[in-house]
Amino acid sequence: MAEIKKYQLENLDCANCAAKIEDGVQKMPGVRFARVNFATSSIHLDTDNLSAVEDKIRQLEPGVQIRTTEKTQTMLDSSTKKELTLIGISVGLFIIGLLLNVQVAGWQNSIGMFLIFGIAYLLSGHRVLFRALKNLRQRNWFD
Repeated sequence: MAEIKKYQLENLDCANCAAKIEDGVQKMPGVRFARVNFATSSIHLDTDNLSAVEDKIRQLEPGVQIRTTEKTQTMLDSSTKKELTLIGISVGLFIIGLLLNVQVAGWQNSIGMFLIFGIAYLLSGHRVLFRALKNLRQRNWFD
C-alpha cells in the first residue's frame, strides 16, 4: 500500500517553480505520487528514494529545500524571527523618516531622507527585489 508523506518546501516563491518541481519529480523512477501545493509550500510524496527527489528538486530550483515536518517548525520559528526583525527595523526607519520629514525644516528632498526611506524599502522588500533580479538575469520574464 502506498504511503504518502508530506514535506515542506522552503524558499518556494512562484507557482511556475512549483509546477516545474511537480512535473520533474513525477517523471522520476521510483516516485509513485508527487503533488506540490504552492499555497502551503508543501509536497506530498510517495517514493522509495527521498534523497534522489531532494537532488532533483535542487537541480530544478537551486534555492528550494525540502524539510520534514518536524524540522520545519524550528526552522520556521528562526526564519519568522529574522523576518519580523527586518520588518520591525524597516517600520522604525519609515516612522523616523516621516517624523523627520514633518518636524525638520529642509529635510524634504535631502540625501538623508532618501537614505532612510531607501534602506527601509530594501529591508522590507529584499527577497522580492533579489528574486526579480535573479529572474531578469536568467531571462525568466514571467515568473
